[in-house]
Amino acid sequence: LHQQTVVAPTPKHIQPSIPQPTFNNNYAAALSGDYANYPAVQQFIQHMVKTHGFSEAYLTDLFSQAQSLDFVIHLESPEPYTGPAQRSKLGSWTRYRSQFLTEAHINNGVDFWRNNADAIAKASATYGVDPEYIVGIIGVETFFGKNFGKTCIFDALTTLAFNTHRRAPYFTEELKNFLLMTKEEGYEPRQPKGSWAGAMGYGQFMPSSF
Repeated sequence: LHQQTVVAPTPKHIQPSIPQPTFNNNYAAALSGDYANYPAVQQFIQHMVKTHGFSEAYLTDLFSQAQSLDFVIHLESPEPYTGPAQRSKLGSWTRYRSQFLTEAHINNGVDFWRNNADAIAKASATYGVDPEYIVGIIGVETFFGKNFGKTCIFDALTTLAFNTHRRAPYFTEELKNFLLMTKEEGYEPRQPKGSWAGAMGYGQFMPSSF
């Protein structure tokens, strides 16, 4: 379902605007910036060059522009809680339902479905996913395209892959898939924005789901 809803064709008027890449030869000669002294980044670049056919000069320049995001490190690896013990609230369908089946969600969902009916119907027919599931996921994840996230996905995934430890192998794999996606789709890697963890698009899927 994740993969199906992400790749469904959509009309241009609801596509996020992502500038196309401009390829040139004015690349950085050596890795600089926040990741200048990271052997793991150099090893990752070599892997992408040897395994997936990327230009070493291109990736060296790209990672020289990467920014290590402190707030992403904090969110992935928060300080241990040392306060008084707190009992977690038990989850329930009723409480969850009350957060998403509001008048605002229903009205925005109707408008979104009506405005994009052709694309949703085509996706449903092509992939066998009921349209209400497609619309429902988009409503829960991004409030029908109103909240994609504002974090540079490339910076977020680079930070998570090389500045955190808990799930570094997972995020390294997601970074690989993100770069493959941008190469295949013709996107500038530093342009797409999403969540602090690298989720993107209407359904907030990770690059491997794409």
